[in-house]
Amino acid sequence: MAGDLHKRYGPVIRISPNELDFCDPAAFFDIYNTTFNGIKDPDFYNHLRVESDTMLIVDGDPADHKARFRPVATLFSARQYETHEASIVANLEQFSNLGSLSAERRRVCSLAAGYRSLTVGIMYDFIFTDVPDRFRALRGPDFDDPLTVASAVSLNWTSWLIRNCPMFSAGVMKLSPAMVSLVTSSFEGPNRMFEVLRSLPLLRGTVQEGICLTHGVATGPSREVGKGGARVAGYDVPAKAVIAAPSYFVHLDSEVFPNPEKFEPDRWADDDRSNSLVAFSRGRRMCPAEQ
Repeated sequence: MAGDLHKRYGPVIRISPNELDFCDPAAFFDIYNTTFNGIKDPDFYNHLRVESDTMLIVDGDPADHKARFRPVATLFSARQYETHEASIVANLEQFSNLGSLSAERRRVCSLAAGYRSLTVGIMYDFIFTDVPDRFRALRGPDFDDPLTVASAVSLNWTSWLIRNCPMFSAGVMKLSPAMVSLVTSSFEGPNRMFEVLRSLPLLRGTVQEGICLTHGVATGPSREVGKGGARVAGYDVPAKAVIAAPSYFVHLDSEVFPNPEKFEPDRWADDDRSNSLVAFSRGRRMCPAEQ
């Protein structure tokens, strides 16, 4: 709807008495950066029932924000992944063993549930030092542990994308043989797993293209302009105005992403467009998981 309104009225529209929405990609980078003169919109986050002293809303003191952000950000560092590599490999082996057990028993198993259980198992080992047996994933070949079942009920993006975005399947079928052959690169033991995965252009392109097409949070995080106003995409915005710029306008910018609505993971092989991949936002308040 916002896209249609922008086409009709221009790059800036008023969506409430004190709130502006920008569709110019330049506005996104003007708003979500470390030097923007403004704070997270208190009214928006209060409606989310977020207490003002949580890390999500802390904004007045950059040092306070940094102190709270840093411990969380380190959880997503490459070093953390390498530290937990043995645990990830153990979960993968358990997943493989359960699949083999179903094959030996000539029983049908749900790979969708299996992959979901594998993900839950890896996440729990990564976050918690000890997980009660009743909550552990990959407990049996039916992959019916409580959290796996709960996640299937609450969120099933795989089936949603298959039903609603046939371009994903069509895009994979159109990949060049050279790109597909990169998937078959040999692995030299589990100790090199992350090193090899990070170096696979097709895998990297598929992940980045998937993020680009699904956008992340559709609405732009609201910001309240600070005292003295701000300059956004060539417009002077007064203090106290609430402004936002959704990420999908950046991802659908045809100057950066030719044919932006097509699934083309090989577009990332020769040209790094990472600076325009903004699903995790930008600036000091960006999501730490972006790493």
